[in-house]
Amino acid sequence: MIYLNVNDTIRDTIEPWICAGQVFRWNREPYSVAGWYRQEFRTPEGCDSILHIHLIVGDTLRDTVYFSVCSGHTLTHNNVTYDSTGWYRQNLKNFDDCDSILHIHVTIEDTLRGHWYDTICYGDTYDFNGTDYYIPGIYPYVTTTREGCDSIAYLHLHVNDTIITHVYDTICRDDQYYFLDSVYDQTGDYEHLLYRTTGCDSTVVLHLFERDSIQSTVYDTICNNRTYNWDGRVLNQTGRYPKRLTSYIGCDSVVWLQLKVLDYPVLSILDSGAYCEGGYATLKANTTGNYITWTSSPYDPTMNGQDHNFTIYVSPDRYTEYTATVDIRPYNCRSTAVHAVNKPAKVEARISMSPEEITAENLQCAFTDVSIGTIAYREWLFHERIPTIPDKLFYGDRTVNYTSSIENDTLEVRLIVVNDEGCYDTVINLYPVFRGDVWVPNAFTPGRIGANRLLKVGHYNLIEYEIFIYTREGLLVFHSDDPEISWDGTYNYKDCKAGSYVYVVHYRTKSRPSESYEKKGSVLLIR
Repeated sequence: MIYLNVNDTIRDTIEPWICAGQVFRWNREPYSVAGWYRQEFRTPEGCDSILHIHLIVGDTLRDTVYFSVCSGHTLTHNNVTYDSTGWYRQNLKNFDDCDSILHIHVTIEDTLRGHWYDTICYGDTYDFNGTDYYIPGIYPYVTTTREGCDSIAYLHLHVNDTIITHVYDTICRDDQYYFLDSVYDQTGDYEHLLYRTTGCDSTVVLHLFERDSIQSTVYDTICNNRTYNWDGRVLNQTGRYPKRLTSYIGCDSVVWLQLKVLDYPVLSILDSGAYCEGGYATLKANTTGNYITWTSSPYDPTMNGQDHNFTIYVSPDRYTEYTATVDIRPYNCRSTAVHAVNKPAKVEARISMSPEEITAENLQCAFTDVSIGTIAYREWLFHERIPTIPDKLFYGDRTVNYTSSIENDTLEVRLIVVNDEGCYDTVINLYPVFRGDVWVPNAFTPGRIGANRLLKVGHYNLIEYEIFIYTREGLLVFHSDDPEISWDGTYNYKDCKAGSYVYVVHYRTKSRPSESYEKKGSVLLIR
C-alpha cells in the first residue's frame, strides 16, 4: 500500500518600509526602489516557494518657512536661535522616522533712521515733533514702523550766535575817522547793529584811539675819539639827541638818541715766572674789557684761553712775545699789551743700566743718571713686585748698584732730578728679571724712553720658539717665531690702546728636545 503526501507550493507576501537612501535586503538581495519584487526558492521538502515583496520607500520631507524680526531681537525655532539675516537649514525626523529638511529664511528688519539739519538764531526755539529746542545739539525722536520695529529721527540743530566784531584803529589828534556812514574824531568805543544774510543780528564795535606824537629812544655806544652821525649831526660826546620824523600812522614822531662814549679798556699782563722746561708758566690779563684774544711771536701751539681775566698756560722753549688784545664788544674799543718770556733752563731725567739685562745668573746691575741739564739734586727709588721686600731710596749718587731678588719678575726704578732753577723731571723704567727657559714680562711701556719700551721675551737654551699675543676679545695683534723680535705695542702700524693682553708661547729646549712646552699669561701695556 502506498501513501502519497502532496505538499503545496508556498506563496507569501511581505511589505517592508525603508526611508529614501536606505537599502532593504532579503536572502542577500538588495532593494532600494519602491515596487513589487518576486523571489523563487525551494522549501526543505523540495517544493517551489514564491515570495512577493512589496517595498515601500518613504520620501525625505522638505519645507521652507520665512521669519522676520526687528533689529536687536532674536528668533528661536526648534530650540535654535538666530540673530542675523540669512538662510538656515534644520535636519529633523518625520512621523516615519525618516529625514526631514526644513529651510528657514530669517530677515532682520533694520531700525529706520532719518536725519534733519536746521539752524536757528541765538534766543529762538525750534519745534521738533512737539518739543522745543534752543540749544545746539543732536536730538532723537523714536516711533514705530508698520512692521512694529523702531524708527529713529535725529534733529541736528545749529544755533547761530549773535556775531560781535571788534575793529581797532588809530587816528592822529585833530583828525576825523569815517566808519559805516559815521564820523568820529576822538577816542571811544562805537557800536553798530547790522542784519546779516542769515537772518541773525550782528554787532560791530569800533575801538578808536587818538594818538599824540610818538616818542621813542635809541641807545648806542661808541669808543672814545670816534664820531656818530645822527640826523646830519656829527656827535662825539655822551648825551641825548632828538630826531623829528613822521610815524607810520602819519602822526608827528620824535626819536631820541641816547649816546654813550666809552673809554678804551684798561689792560695789564701779570707773569707768574718759574719757567721750567716741561712745566707751566701763567700769564694773566687783568682788564676792564669783555673779550680777549692772544697771539705770539714765534707761534706757541700751547696757547688757549677764555674771555676776560684770561689765564694762559705755556711751556716755553725759546724767547717768545705774547700779545694780548682786549675788546669791549660789540663796540670794538680795543687795547693791546705785549709780554716777553725768556728761554728756561732745560732738564730731562734719563737712566742707563749696565749690564742691559737682569738675569738669574747676574742679579746685580749699575744704574746711572744720564739726565740732560745741570743736576743739583737727584732721588732714586727701587721697587720690587714682592710684598715682603720694601722699597729702597737713594739720594744724591749719580750711580747706584742694586741687586734684585731672584723671586722678583720686574724691577721698577724711578729717578727724580732737579736743576738750579728749581725745574724738575721724573722718569720711571721697568726692567724685567729673566728667569728659566722662557720669561715674559708682565708689563711694558711702549713709546717711552728706557729699557722697558718693548715687550722683550727672555729666553735660554731654546731650539724652537713661537709667540702669539691677543686682545681680550681674541684679536691676534702680534706673532713671531724669533725670540729676538720684540713687540712694540702696535698693530697694523697703529698704537694699541693701554690695557691687558694675553700671550701664548710654544717652545722646545736643548736639554729636552723631544718635549714641547706651552706658556700662557697676560701682559699689561702701559702708556
